[in-house]
Amino acid sequence: MDAELEALLAAGEAPVDIGFGSVAGHERARFVEMMIEAIQGRRVAFSTGWTGMQEAVLPDNIYNGGEEPHQHLFPRTSAVIHHGGSGRTNSAART
Repeated sequence: MDAELEALLAAGEAPVDIGFGSVAGHERARFVEMMIEAIQGRRVAFSTGWTGMQEAVLPDNIYNGGEEPHQHLFPRTSAVIHHGGSGRTNSAART
């Protein structure tokens, strides 16, 4: 697992995991704004997946990473917010 993500996971309260695979719509900038507003400063592990948001400028409380192994990440998070794809749904349900 990425060292920056490990640091986020180890530094206090369990973060929220957010991942939407390829689902981000056509208004990626608005999507990022809504995500930042919705999380209200909570720590987040954001799995950019295929959203095209790998280069998004995010506040320090949001780790902007790729696809981390669900089986290692999800048990260390407080919640999993996702798009309903089979992979994340299955992994989140098993956690």
